[in-house]
Amino acid sequence: MKLDRSNIIIFGIILGLNLALPNTPTFAQANQETLTYTVKPGDYLVLIAINFGSPNFWEPIFKANKDKISTPDIIYPGQKLVIPLRVIQSDKFADQQAVQKVTKPTELSSNEKEQLEAFREAFNKLAKPNSIQNESKKEKIRANYNGLEFGGLVINETRSKMGSDFFNVFYKYWDAPQGTGNFILKISEQPIPSMGTLVSVKIDDYPVFKSRLQPRYEIIENLAKQAVMVSYQRLQQQINNTNELTTY
Repeated sequence: MKLDRSNIIIFGIILGLNLALPNTPTFAQANQETLTYTVKPGDYLVLIAINFGSPNFWEPIFKANKDKISTPDIIYPGQKLVIPLRVIQSDKFADQQAVQKVTKPTELSSNEKEQLEAFREAFNKLAKPNSIQNESKKEKIRANYNGLEFGGLVINETRSKMGSDFFNVFYKYWDAPQGTGNFILKISEQPIPSMGTLVSVKIDDYPVFKSRLQPRYEIIENLAKQAVMVSYQRLQQQINNTNELTTY
């Protein structure tokens, strides 16, 4: 093949770029099978699992780190835990990663914040997302009905914007422990004069979580995750107690 001057110049540029650019292991990163998580003060295995999308992830995380964790209830700050493939490839984890990318905080002007808040209020009145979520939950329960038990029902009795945010975060991360029977989980709130609102979580009318909400989304999100963890542990304890009774 005969090369003219322009072809030689282009070929030289391409060759130079190939030699100059580093050989980035793109496929090695894309095919990475595990992630690591460094335990922070105040962490629990269930809470870590919630941060990766579902409280039920505690078990695969525990099994993947049996060389570091002797019991699921005891972990220490600074420990590096392996997050296994089963968690990384789950739909819950994928949804969580997508939400984090979409909801990455950005600085808005005061006018933009007012417009955004007005839009949210108008949208909530029209769409009523909490009612839709509850109805979706009911449909899921009906679909799984086996003639013996209806499973779990999550009821939203919040009224304010803060209460609604709390419920939405809770509902996003909530998964009942495997083997859970019938239960009713109710999230409600009570206005406190000059102090905002008090949100509470009850399982079968038994109070399991209560906290005052502040008008900061990060705080509401963390409190909702803690409520998921406490509620999950409460139901898990009920399962353990039932299993102990049936062994006698």
